[in-house]
Parts: sequence; C-alpha cells; structure tokens
Amino acid sequence: SEAASGVPCICCASLFAAMSISSVASASRSGGEGMEVGFRVQTPEANGTIRYKGPFHLGKEGEIWLGIELDEAHGKNDGSIKGKRYFECEPLKGVFRKPD
Repeated sequence: SEAASGVPCICCASLFAAMSISSVASASRSGGEGMEVGFRVQTPEANGTIRYKGPFHLGKEGEIWLGIELDEAHGKNDGSIKGKRYFECEPLKGVFRKPD
C-alpha cells in the first residue's frame, strides 16, 4: 500500500509503544523485509521516516531494528542511544522500533 503522497507506509511494532497501519501489516511480518531507509511510517507519536535499519546494540543478536525520524518532536532521542549513534536528527525526533 502507499500513502496519499505515493510514499510507501510501513507498520512495525515497538519496544516502547505500538504502531499499526492495518492495511500494510502483512508487509512487516518478515522481520523488516520490505521496510527500507527512506520509507514513511506512522507511529502513535507522529509520522516519520525510516533513517536506519539494522542491528541495535540494546537488542538481541541478529535482530533488525528501525531508527525512525519523526516529523514532530514527540520522540525519545536524536538518533543515538547510550552513546551509540545510528542516524542524525533533531533532539526528541528519534525513536527506535523493532519490526513485527
């Protein structure tokens, strides 16, 4: 599915808060496959853009995580967590999510 802007929207689950876009839920069932950097996503906090996809030092080995830059300052970080930078964004516009 695509958003009205023509940019694909993706759904993923959160360690901190649930995210859901039911029309694209099936796209996220394969551990992040089909979710790429640059894709637009919708979260409870704000809409955003995937800026990072890969391992996360606070996650389990082999897990794929998404770093999302929110459109509004409703996040938790600036693209870094505990001294490890994954992407850059303004303060409070970054969140990390584990795909379903």
